[in-house]
Amino acid sequence: MPSSCSDLQRMGHKLSGLYSVIGTRTVEMVYCNFYPNGKEMQKWIGFADVKSSPTYFYVSRSNPFTETNTPITFDVEQLNVGRAMNLQTGKFVAARAGKYSFSVSGVAYFPYTPLTPGLYNETPVLASFRFQISLIKNGNWIGSGYSHTTNTGGTFETFSLDSTLSLIKGDQVWVEISEMSDKVLLYGRRFTHFTGVFLEEEFSQ
Repeated sequence: MPSSCSDLQRMGHKLSGLYSVIGTRTVEMVYCNFYPNGKEMQKWIGFADVKSSPTYFYVSRSNPFTETNTPITFDVEQLNVGRAMNLQTGKFVAARAGKYSFSVSGVAYFPYTPLTPGLYNETPVLASFRFQISLIKNGNWIGSGYSHTTNTGGTFETFSLDSTLSLIKGDQVWVEISEMSDKVLLYGRRFTHFTGVFLEEEFSQ
């Protein structure tokens, strides 16, 4: 693929105008003036939004999930263009190198817990609950969303996490619960969402 107006001219192009050329990692748009008359032959316009295969997904989960350090699986597929998201394993596998955007959101349920009486009529002790969900790339931690509450009644707390990652072909991305107090759970009923979009493909010359 040509990388400049000079390459295009050597290939036989004679009509001045906009052309796509390969840059360092992306496809770029340039204006080529094949009759410059002392002026600049090539003017850089910007990046071209070119993807060899579109990839984007949106999945959710119907049932509660209580396992830690395990990829969260999903059972509702709203969208899965490119089929890169495997609902059964909970893992997204990049089919192309480039920039990807991921978003995770959901609800954690913290159970009802009665006050623990204090000794000698001291102030009762409140229960403390924690929930942390993490985005994982190839087994390595990327980032986390965290919920915490100190309560005496069952409550729901929301969490969210957004990230943009540079991936190569074959990289795997998933979501897992990295910390969770006893009896806490990831709520179901499609309140847990995982989405991903292929933003920009990287090409090698």
